[in-house]
Amino acid sequence: MRAVAYIRVSTEEQVDGWSLAAQRHEFERYCEQRGWEATRVYTEEGISARSDSVVKRPQLRRLLEDCRRGSLEVVVVHSLDRWSRNLRVTLETFKQLADNGIAFVSITENIDYSSPEGKLFIAMLGAFAQYFSDCLAKHTSKGMKERAMSGFQNGDVPFGYERCSEECGDGHKGGIHVVPGEAEAIRQLFQFYACGDWSLSRLAGWLNEKGFRTRNKRPLDDGHGGLVGGPRSLSE
Repeated sequence: MRAVAYIRVSTEEQVDGWSLAAQRHEFERYCEQRGWEATRVYTEEGISARSDSVVKRPQLRRLLEDCRRGSLEVVVVHSLDRWSRNLRVTLETFKQLADNGIAFVSITENIDYSSPEGKLFIAMLGAFAQYFSDCLAKHTSKGMKERAMSGFQNGDVPFGYERCSEECGDGHKGGIHVVPGEAEAIRQLFQFYACGDWSLSRLAGWLNEKGFRTRNKRPLDDGHGGLVGGPRSLSE
């Protein structure tokens, strides 16, 4: 049987138990035990399974497209939450697999989606996975609110600033501080824009000419099914 693996790890899950290498090893060992042909591994790194859109997960989208082409027979994951933590996405993608005669196996949960019992269990696990994700999002939101009320930064630091620790050596207790070169660029941007002759596109071009780039290093979909890494040129 031709088997493929879908392995995923989000930015917050860079630990041994969920690492990409560990998931790949489990897949290869599982196939070897059953005499299956391990044909391909679809790797999604730094992507959350909570997303309600397959479009935001290019490797999962590519896997589903390959299912329609009939180039595989069974999809193997380390656990169901590697596949999805959104119940709607879980059920919709499982329907696509079933429509194309593709089996689904979760190594950890010992699930075989080809049986009626497996289909029922998949739906139950999908609901629990989304419940866990919703609870996690609730607690994360609470923590972010507490950080904001305490005067701390949430999310990425904006252009013109950078994070620092208590050991940053410039006389304050840490958090974020101004980056002189970027701060001067921002002041010039406001002056250019205030003149009324500069468009946002022209301002972005000016920043690029000065050598400034985005800080986002996460791989993004290039619109052709592939991934491109950062930093990248700025745009309006």
